[in-house]
Amino acid sequence: MKSFLVFTHSGPVLVLSKYDSVQQPELLNRLRAYGKFISHEVPMDAVKACYKEHLDHVLNDPKQGDEFRVLDEDGESIFINVGFHVLGTPTYYEPEGGAPRCYTA
Repeated sequence: MKSFLVFTHSGPVLVLSKYDSVQQPELLNRLRAYGKFISHEVPMDAVKACYKEHLDHVLNDPKQGDEFRVLDEDGESIFINVGFHVLGTPTYYEPEGGAPRCYTA
């Protein structure tokens, strides 16, 4: 399981996925709903340290699939729990002329 911090026009969202990259089509299709975004991988060790019981609850929720699980969508909570120093290389996504454009820095 991987974790990604996704900065969207409406605020940050911390998501979990079985996919290794937000550029994988299955995950990108889910994230497209947010419109333009910047994402960073967050090491699972950092996520486990901050979210402990809540992480277990989300991972054991039978209503959510492993393709895409929302762990946190409260911007204040995310900024308290996730330090910038743990964020991986950013990936940028923006629709361009109807065709998606996704790239890393």
